[in-house]
Amino acid sequence: MPTHPRNPSSELAAAMPPSLWLAGALGRFLRDVTVVRWAGEPELLVAMPIGVRFGAVELDAGTGLELLDVLLAGHAPYRVGPVLSDTRTERTYWLTPPEDDGGWTEPHPQARLLPAGTRIAMPDPTPGTDNRHWPVRWAHWPAVNGTLSAHPWLRSLLYDAPGPGGRRSHRPQQCSPSRPDH
Repeated sequence: MPTHPRNPSSELAAAMPPSLWLAGALGRFLRDVTVVRWAGEPELLVAMPIGVRFGAVELDAGTGLELLDVLLAGHAPYRVGPVLSDTRTERTYWLTPPEDDGGWTEPHPQARLLPAGTRIAMPDPTPGTDNRHWPVRWAHWPAVNGTLSAHPWLRSLLYDAPGPGGRRSHRPQQCSPSRPDH
């Protein structure tokens, strides 16, 4: 069995409570204030900066939630990072590694890589919080904090998916032989 090099940063992230890991994008002082506020108001939305601890890919809610369901029911749910669902805007946000554009050189009609500095309103990610009725909620939080959806993997899933932007949508359709009008 192959061994993987130890990554102390990953091990530390995995041991942290989810709220502490997420709020860490705000810096030490605001992290602590946010964690304390979330303890009393888990639905409180805090504007988290993209590009510090994580990046984000924005998808329309239909595509994002359907893709999430397929992946969680499939063979690689451990590869799925946090996914935020915003019913106010009908968007989902997939958290990705911050330092990589993941090869998003060509635009995808249903996905947008958010630039560093963008802020997204996020609630407390603590497991066990009943957030089903919140307008902004975590549709998925991974079992291991610090797990992020890899850009190349997410991009390939989107381009291989049926529908607008996916390769399957660009396959030629079979046409029936033309008939003369009578």
